[in-house]
Amino acid sequence: DEIEADALSALNSTSGMNASLPNTEFGVALNNIKALSYLSLFLSTKVRASTFLKVNNTQKIKENLSNGYCWWDKYTNLMETMYTGMLPSRSREIVSWHQYDTDVLTDYAKYGGTGTPKCTDLPLGNYQLPKIKNAIDVKMLSIKNLKFNLTQADQIKISIFNNKGDIVFQKNQYSGKLGVNEVSFDQSLSGGLYIVQIKANTNTSLKRFVVFK
Repeated sequence: DEIEADALSALNSTSGMNASLPNTEFGVALNNIKALSYLSLFLSTKVRASTFLKVNNTQKIKENLSNGYCWWDKYTNLMETMYTGMLPSRSREIVSWHQYDTDVLTDYAKYGGTGTPKCTDLPLGNYQLPKIKNAIDVKMLSIKNLKFNLTQADQIKISIFNNKGDIVFQKNQYSGKLGVNEVSFDQSLSGGLYIVQIKANTNTSLKRFVVFK
């Protein structure tokens, strides 16, 4: 979310700026900011899709890969107007900035996408992080203690997944109270990336954290 917010903030900040000639130093710098923002947004959708892959939410995977393709398209279109292809010494030749478009689209099709995504609903302009009704704010206090906030008392299911998607901790029934809740779990976690999933009725919150050992 922070990568997405920063990139959209950069696009919003430069939305009113125009260079009289695009090939001037200012014009190139402006387009570079836009290009890196588009690439950052593409990568943020890939990270989010990977997160939803861990919990087998195919619809959310497809939605994020759809948006990812659209950001990739914006990135490559802009790069194509600014830079020619090149032959890097340590990777494959880049003949065209669009030569990997098919690979990006293949990821989208793999999870149920059909055709080419319609890129009409991307969140441009004045951007704010979305406010989700009854959102669950989750914080890891330590590797054995997590804290989350509920807008109403509810029955909660807590799951922690490792980077392979395996469940390393689960509490199927927890009586969550209104406000701040803290849950401790007696589970030794090895070093690596983990995802905490907290479900309350139809509302689900995910939180990534890394354990260093």
